[in-house]
Amino acid sequence: MPLRLLFAFVVAVAGVFAAPNLYAAEENSPSTGKEARGDGWYSFAKIAVFYDLGNDIIRSIGVKMVTNPQTGVYCIRPEKRINTQKRIGVAAVEWGQSSGNDLLAFWSAGGNSCPNPKRWFEVRTYDQNGSGDWVLSDDIAWTFHVL
Repeated sequence: MPLRLLFAFVVAVAGVFAAPNLYAAEENSPSTGKEARGDGWYSFAKIAVFYDLGNDIIRSIGVKMVTNPQTGVYCIRPEKRINTQKRIGVAAVEWGQSSGNDLLAFWSAGGNSCPNPKRWFEVRTYDQNGSGDWVLSDDIAWTFHVL
């Protein structure tokens, strides 16, 4: 499988697992076990964030702040004090708000670009430039979830 198709597959799989975590308010029912959080959205996620191109948090659950210390690098600080290196997350490109075609989003449990690797999650977003190289980019909207 060519590398480009492998990346597309990984992004598609991440989107499948990430998408079911948010539910519109009208779909809520006491029997589903979903919790009300944030701005009328419901989720099973402990931590979830939808981040737009304009350095804006569109929706979030359990997130204190998101910083952008360098191009294509985002640091997510959870509201509660947790050891991020013991959690599993999913990062995905949000295609509708992004700019470009060949896009990727990856996460790290406390990357080196964030203030405290044990307390912050890191998301990195990449775009494939004209020469075929993958470069960090801020032109990508993304989601990140921790269940």
